[in-house]
Amino acid sequence: MADVAIEFLRAVDAAADAFGPLKSAVGGALYIADKVKTFKSNQEEWADLAAHIQSCLSCVLVPDNVLDTPEDLKEHMSTLASTLKDIIASIERLQAKKTLKRFAAFLTDPKKITDMRLKFDDAIRLFQLRKMVTSERDIAKILKNLNPASIQSMVAGLLHKFRDGIVHDIAVADIIREAFPIAAGASWDPDRACFPGTRVAVLAEIEAWIHSADASKRAEIFLISDVAGSGKSAIAHAVCQRFRSQLVSCFFFARGISGREDYGALLGHIIGDLATLSKDIRGEIGSILEQDRALRTAGPSRQFDDLVMPLCYLYPKDRPIVIVIDALDEGHDDSDHPERGLLRILRDQIPRLPGNFRIVITCRPDHRIMPFLEDKAHVLKLKSPLSGDAAQHDVSVYITQRLQEIKV
Repeated sequence: MADVAIEFLRAVDAAADAFGPLKSAVGGALYIADKVKTFKSNQEEWADLAAHIQSCLSCVLVPDNVLDTPEDLKEHMSTLASTLKDIIASIERLQAKKTLKRFAAFLTDPKKITDMRLKFDDAIRLFQLRKMVTSERDIAKILKNLNPASIQSMVAGLLHKFRDGIVHDIAVADIIREAFPIAAGASWDPDRACFPGTRVAVLAEIEAWIHSADASKRAEIFLISDVAGSGKSAIAHAVCQRFRSQLVSCFFFARGISGREDYGALLGHIIGDLATLSKDIRGEIGSILEQDRALRTAGPSRQFDDLVMPLCYLYPKDRPIVIVIDALDEGHDDSDHPERGLLRILRDQIPRLPGNFRIVITCRPDHRIMPFLEDKAHVLKLKSPLSGDAAQHDVSVYITQRLQEIKV
């Protein structure tokens, strides 16, 4: 039985190049099988571990035995691949010990081997199997139909399951992309960020606010409002650059540029970016859009209520979710009643989001916008000045650096 399991795993390994988690898990099992053959201590225990991994993995890969959906199968296989990677690392650390230490470790090898087996079994339990793998007898029953003649058809069936998962992911991504196309030029540009060494106090203030994010509280907006030419957009680009690992979405409005001046486009852009946070979020958004196709062209309020708020339980809570909106004053709402659209969402709906949402907004002190944002408990205003002594210092830093570059 062990020989046919190895043959099956090698056939899967040869055919699974397009399926990363599957290739990694099978490759890990085969590597362990070859590795333990060279061990001089506790040979029988190591051989049993390798055989157990090969046989159990083969049971999981027999197509008729797996009840997981294609999406769950991919996710569980990724976890199993990671577990096998950890086991391999533990094995290699043991074998890397010098002679005396390895001899001392010899006495504890059986316990370490048992721990590795338990860790592997925990990962196997993630899979929904028609027949559970709880004993050698169970394994034998599952693998009884595994023979050289059936291996190729079983490999084909397994790859079909993985291919279905990939096709589903692509279909969902296409639905979201079609509903909410990306606006060209709306993202951040490092060449437009603040010059190094400038706006230090401003960026430090924003950084402290981002790091104070707490999912158990309410979401907040950080408002940077000042006159034209005060450097607001450079700060917005710098925030995106500095916090790119926490940045989930950004949108840079531009008056007169199609796709970048409509408030309606902003929310769709953000929803598309939220879909990248996880497979579950992406799947839920795709499912909602399929069930209610009118949402694709609905107004911001309805999209927020039906596509953003219902997914709060899925948004990650252990990290800030940073969204940057630049030049809000350069956008417009086609509605005659802006209180029904984006501005009402910023005023009334944002506090309903988890507190790790951190939304940075820059705009001029526009009479259409400020009544919706000023004096609101969830809206913080920049304390550090953009003009005055701080600005003069930044100009001095810029000129000094430029002169040094010219001199060189």
